[in-house]
Amino acid sequence: ATESTDADVNLLRVVVHIALLLRRLGFALPLGAVADVLERYIDLLASNNRHLVAVYVAHLPPSRQTEAYALFLRGVDDPLPVRMQLLVLAETHGLDVDAIAKLTAQLVLDKHSDSRLPAAAYALAEPIERTSDAESEQIRAIEWITAFPRLYCYALVEICNLARRFLLCGRTNAAAKLFNSLPDDFVQPEWIVKARLDDTSAASHSPGSSANGPPPAPIGALPEATSHVHEYIQMLSLCDAYHYYSTWAEAMCKRPTNPASQLSARMQAQCLEWKERAVQTTDHATLMFRSRLIDIDWLSPQSLCIAVSSPSDNSQTSRLEELARLRELYIPETVFRLHSILFDSRDILPQNLKRSLDLAQLVADESLGIYHQLAKPTMAHPLGRLTAFLGLMRRSAFEILRIQQLSQPDKPPLLADSTLPAS
Repeated sequence: ATESTDADVNLLRVVVHIALLLRRLGFALPLGAVADVLERYIDLLASNNRHLVAVYVAHLPPSRQTEAYALFLRGVDDPLPVRMQLLVLAETHGLDVDAIAKLTAQLVLDKHSDSRLPAAAYALAEPIERTSDAESEQIRAIEWITAFPRLYCYALVEICNLARRFLLCGRTNAAAKLFNSLPDDFVQPEWIVKARLDDTSAASHSPGSSANGPPPAPIGALPEATSHVHEYIQMLSLCDAYHYYSTWAEAMCKRPTNPASQLSARMQAQCLEWKERAVQTTDHATLMFRSRLIDIDWLSPQSLCIAVSSPSDNSQTSRLEELARLRELYIPETVFRLHSILFDSRDILPQNLKRSLDLAQLVADESLGIYHQLAKPTMAHPLGRLTAFLGLMRRSAFEILRIQQLSQPDKPPLLADSTLPAS
């Protein structure tokens, strides 16, 4: 059987070279038949002689070259330098490497486009949790379109699409891995400049602003890539903040258990060092959750410079729906984590206790509409999370009253112990 297979391969090789020789000599051969033979031979080369694939793909009709080489690259799972070398070979032989890179990535991503985690798995993943094989394959697919800086704008849109898919499934770890896999120079300076100009324009022309000058261009007139720059930055901010939340929680777990008066001088010094680090970590975590998520109205169409009055196409409509679902999932979770940061750090930063109660005003702020997100039912919380948030506010209020009572022992109790909510 092996000898027969080898004979077939040799025969196919001879037929291919004869066909190419005859075509070079000017003989008119059926283009479709020659292309079919070439593609069959290319399939054989893909297994043992991959460096020759580009040579023979270049002899296919131009309309079939991109798909043929992309199908070949889809099956390559080697380290990144090896895969990039195959793209270089394609460029050397005159193939359209930009179109090939785009199609290769799309073929891999389409393979997983309908995959969704079951509703029960929508709990957020821990930062240290490993990504699945399917997630890793999709992340590697993006590497095809970040191979050349000239494709970065195209890659930006695909990266945002994939990050949304991961985050909708609660896979913050996969989204973080995606962002960390990108080239160091991926975010272009002009993107940041444009995003900052958009933010400045929006602030200077906001209601109540006294700034003079012509009104900004309509949101719908902004290029599509601009909104994806904002989306990229805001989703990356979420991953960074949630990862740092784990860092903060780990630091708080290292809190000394014995009172300072019962510790040796050396242990007291270590306790002070822990408190200093914990204060810095808490302040930074609070800043990340407030300034980079809540205060910017995370992933709202306005913060992304997206016109919502008349979506241009179905993909835009689908994107807006996904963004709305992400807000429903992560804005309540962000508020709950921020309350945890503030409330659980009240011993080292007493002012944070009142700040945890002040979240009620933030949630009630009509301009942000956070209470709408808390009230919306989701798969994980069919009744919404507003009632649970009110429970957190009661907890903060009771703690404030308890501390006031301890500072004024001569006054009658403000509340009976039985009224304290369960932790």
